[in-house]
Amino acid sequence: MNILPLVLLLILILSALNLKQIENFKNSSIIKKEYQELIQSKEIEGVNRQQLILYDGSGYYKTRKLNFRPFFDSSKRLPDRKEEFELLKTVFKNLIKVLYQEAEFYKKIEQKRPEFINEIIERIIQQSDKEGKILKGRIENLSQIKLFDPELQEVFYHMLQGTVKRDQVESYRQISARHREKTYPSLLLFLSDRALVQANKPELIPVDLAPFELLVAIYGSKEIALQIDQKRKELAESTLKSSEQKAQLKVLLDEFESEFDKILDY
Repeated sequence: MNILPLVLLLILILSALNLKQIENFKNSSIIKKEYQELIQSKEIEGVNRQQLILYDGSGYYKTRKLNFRPFFDSSKRLPDRKEEFELLKTVFKNLIKVLYQEAEFYKKIEQKRPEFINEIIERIIQQSDKEGKILKGRIENLSQIKLFDPELQEVFYHMLQGTVKRDQVESYRQISARHREKTYPSLLLFLSDRALVQANKPELIPVDLAPFELLVAIYGSKEIALQIDQKRKELAESTLKSSEQKAQLKVLLDEFESEFDKILDY
């Protein structure tokens, strides 16, 4: 009896099992790494929440991140806030472009489906309205939303996952053109579900705290974002009172026009 076929079959089975174990280990490592980074970012956010409350008694609660709650909370999209929500959506779309326009997955989907960002936004809104309990007030639960479109789901996954930490993006992109296409941060680092505001106030973006990438999305220019960022650093190192710092920053911001003035907090 020729046992060679049986031996070959056994080798193939063992190889398949080993590959599956390797894949499971890799996925487990990725999940562990993402969880650790998520915990770290949430700890930082917790510190920011304690430190970044305004002292003017307005009840407005500042956050460095873009408030994403209106996208999955229908009460934040009432008719009287339609204009503000449309502006917020445009800022979000601009932010996605700023973060991922050089990524390989972005280039491919943009060429095939130019309106893919609008499609993703609409599907997020539709699904969160239907299954709002999925989010449970936690922005990281965005990863659980099903877009019911494999192509869009994969793109959204890339955005949420990211490949490097935010402060590593530029250094990795300098290595090569290929690295530029593979290097991008997680979208979750720029979104918040808790910009607590008074019930009668729109969702505002605090320019004095917004990260550099969000400034680029707002003003459409890296040069302007750099000027604002530099001014904020100078004021932070000064001995001026908080109100005086805010006033000086406002002088600079008045030099720049933005279509989003209605949803910006200076």
